Amino acid sequence: MPRFAAAAAIAILLLGAGAVFAVWLATREGAAPTADAAASPPAAPAAADGAPLQRDPSRLPPGASPVEPAPLPVVVAPRPPPPPPDSWEAVPQLARPGAAGPAGLAVARGLNDLDPLLSACFEPDSQARYRSQTATLVRDAETVDAAAVPILVLQVETQPARVRIVDAPVEVHADQPDAVLACAQQVLRGRTFPAPGVTAGSRYRIRFQLMH
Repeated sequence: MPRFAAAAAIAILLLGAGAVFAVWLATREGAAPTADAAASPPAAPAAADGAPLQRDPSRLPPGASPVEPAPLPVVVAPRPPPPPPDSWEAVPQLARPGAAGPAGLAVARGLNDLDPLLSACFEPDSQARYRSQTATLVRDAETVDAAAVPILVLQVETQPARVRIVDAPVEVHADQPDAVLACAQQVLRGRTFPAPGVTAGSRYRIRFQLMH
């Protein structure tokens, strides 16, 4: 009987020791992460629809900056080719007749003489005569509608001791009907004015305000 009691006591001690070791082993395995878990970075948080959340710049660590998107490439339109050397578009524009020297002064005097005929183009009966005609436009610039005064570009060529207006295309339309502008072009086109001392072979483009 004493031998049986001793064996039972030893068995109870062994069971208790095994239970204590099992608890210690479970606690150790839960506290220490595995090597795979330690090497894997934490997953990025996701929004409700499953897409990754955007990083808030205000929550970045000190000294860090958010990643900026790459700038879009700048597309530059190619420059138009230069006009042919013998074209009127190759002749620089002048803001006033006086900038053309003696030839321009001759044009200015001639325009003063034509003022009554040009003013008549704004009259209803003159517009009725030119209603079916279309005014010619400059080729090297877009015409402008919203302006106070129409502007024509006088194409002037010099001849011996005189100047000639070859054409007067419209640069600024100023909401005037084509009949008014076509009438003015008809008055100006082909006009010659005396210009003592002027030699042949020069060309000018002079901007001219068509006043009522």
